[in-house]
Amino acid sequence: MPVTIRPTGLFHRAEYPLVCAAGHSYARHMPHAHAEVATPTPDRFIRQLVSHLSHKITAEWRSPGTAVIATDDGQCTLTAGSEVLVLDATADGAEGLAHIQDVVGRHLERFGARADLRVQWRHDGPAIKA
Repeated sequence: MPVTIRPTGLFHRAEYPLVCAAGHSYARHMPHAHAEVATPTPDRFIRQLVSHLSHKITAEWRSPGTAVIATDDGQCTLTAGSEVLVLDATADGAEGLAHIQDVVGRHLERFGARADLRVQWRHDGPAIKA
């Protein structure tokens, strides 16, 4: 079975293609959660999170407006949109996903307390349509 490795800086994600009985192609992947946080200054919060967390865990810039924060058991990609901060968290398992969500969500809500930022995670299923 062919394996696709997607390089993501220091991090890699392996995808194994699957085909269901109806012939639809799927990719198996790690547990995933997504959040969109409304803010007029998403870049500012990404900079603050990367600066603060890089002293304790891995945090790196991918491109302007995009960064990745990683723990031993999960990672979160932060992307600045038009008045929205998009968070995509993945992990090896449910415990790792809960951990990375807690780390990123707790710090973001603390840094954005004056702006009343709230992180509402939405969990996706264990497989995505390819």
